[in-house]
Amino acid sequence: MDHPEIEAEGPTTEWKERLPALHKVARTLSAFANGGGGQLWVGVRDDGRLCGVPDIEAVKSGVDEAANMVDPRPGIQIRTHATDRGNLIEVIVSPDEEGPAAVLEADGSRQIYRREGEHTLPADRDDVKWMQRVTGAKVSLGTAERKVLGALVKIERGNQAELARAAFMGERNVKRALVELRYAGLVQEGPDRRYALTPQGHRKLS
Repeated sequence: MDHPEIEAEGPTTEWKERLPALHKVARTLSAFANGGGGQLWVGVRDDGRLCGVPDIEAVKSGVDEAANMVDPRPGIQIRTHATDRGNLIEVIVSPDEEGPAAVLEADGSRQIYRREGEHTLPADRDDVKWMQRVTGAKVSLGTAERKVLGALVKIERGNQAELARAAFMGERNVKRALVELRYAGLVQEGPDRRYALTPQGHRKLS
C-alpha cells in the first residue's frame, strides 16, 4: 500500500472528501496556479482522516474538465495512491508562468483566484496587477527580496520579526519584500502567519 505524506491544509494544499462541483475545482486550480503551485487531495476528510474515493476515473475526468475551465489551462499531474482506507487522488498543480490563470465562469466572465491560508478567494485589482507584473521565470528580484529569500534559506520558516533579524532588515522593509515575493509565487504564508519558500522559490534559488 502507498501511504503518502499529506501536508496540512494551507496555501498550497487542499483536502476534499469528494470532488466538489467543477467550478469550485477550477477556482482551486486557478488559485494554486497563480501562487506557487499546490496539491488538491480527494479522499481526505476535513479532519484529516482518509476515506478514499469510490470512482477513480470519475474524479480524474472531473479534474480534467475543471482544468479546461481555466485559461491558460494549468499544468496538472493526477496521481492515484492506494491506501488501506481506499484510493486517494492527488492533483499536483504547477505554477503558471504565462500570466494569471482565470476561471471562465458560467456567466461568461473571467475571474482570477488566489490562495490566502487554506482559503481560495477572488483576486482583487491589486492582486492581478502583481500577478501580471511578476510571473514565473520573469520574476526580477531586488536587494530586499534577495535578503529575505536568503533568510528563509537559513531559518526555513519565520514570521516578519524573525525574518527581519535573520536578514538584518527593518520589519517594514521585510513586509514590503514579502508582498513582492508572495505574489511572485516564491514565498507562501502559513496559517500561523509564518513564511516559507514555495517549490518555485526553491527552484529560483537553485
